[in-house]
Amino acid sequence: MKKEYPSEIKNAIDGVLSLLKSGDLPAAIAKATFPKDNKPCSAWSFSNRLFAAIDYIYIKYPEEIKSHGDDKKARGAFISSKIGEALSVMDYRGRNQWKEVKRDVESGSLPVYILAPNMLKIEKRSYVDENGKKVILKKDEKAPEGKEEKKEEINIPTSFRGVPVFADSQTFGKPIVYKPLKLPELPYTAVAEFLQIKIIPKAFSNDYYGAYSPTYKTIELATPDQTTFFHELSHAVDDYILSFSGKKLKGGQQIDQELVAQFSANVIAYIRGYKIEESTAYTKRYIEGYAGKDADQMVIKLISRIERIVEFIVNFKQAKSPNREMEEKTGEPKSKIEELADSPKKVKHGNKK
Repeated sequence: MKKEYPSEIKNAIDGVLSLLKSGDLPAAIAKATFPKDNKPCSAWSFSNRLFAAIDYIYIKYPEEIKSHGDDKKARGAFISSKIGEALSVMDYRGRNQWKEVKRDVESGSLPVYILAPNMLKIEKRSYVDENGKKVILKKDEKAPEGKEEKKEEINIPTSFRGVPVFADSQTFGKPIVYKPLKLPELPYTAVAEFLQIKIIPKAFSNDYYGAYSPTYKTIELATPDQTTFFHELSHAVDDYILSFSGKKLKGGQQIDQELVAQFSANVIAYIRGYKIEESTAYTKRYIEGYAGKDADQMVIKLISRIERIVEFIVNFKQAKSPNREMEEKTGEPKSKIEELADSPKKVKHGNKK
């Protein structure tokens, strides 16, 4: 009888789930982060960096942009193909920020405008319903009986103001000295390469440690911590596997997607033999932030999805473990996902981001 998933993966999931339920986990520690690369734009929101990235492409590739004429689809495809490059190398600053590094903006240069928010601090109350959905409570509402109410202070933008910034190519003066960011050697980069995803190091800006963009085919990492990379890669593989049934990841921080990615990351770390008590403590805090105290029950409901992601990554054709290779030589059968990992297929239908 063909078994559904390798025992190595099932054992790892059981091990992480047991740790997750444990009350003896150490306090989560702050992750190591990449230092500031002295580019102010490294700390901007993704949308603002996207504004600048598009401007960078228009400045660097004017002839290519012009060659597409009024063909918006072709022009958009070209711009999308250069977004990863732009995000990794561009440098945009305001006039005063350029002056701080002894450079001036050339006369007649046209700025691109980013949005700077005017913030207001408020208290947000919420609970997680039976379907695992986070429900925001209004002013006089209370959580239903038996549901834990969570309170958190958040800053919300009340309005925005436009701030003009200029590319380094629009300035002159003293040479710019950068602190280069370098990615460590990461396992399973072959999976990212197959999915045509570019991995980009990013200076930490106190907002997130990593981010996956299915639209622009990028994984941004603000930390050398490998579980963060596993988390973002799990999002990408989740998206890839869902695409075969005509589905795709939803935008924003969806509870099921975040639980699946974070738990998958910890299982992969477990399989690789990493010491995971501290990362599991971080995982527990992370997923409880989305799902409340019933997080482990939600994880159990999502186990099959987690198994598929983990199996695809750890059994990918160029990254398979020696243990699994030995099992195959002795006739151990493969699941459908492992067969896909051995001979991955490009997605052709239009639902794929």
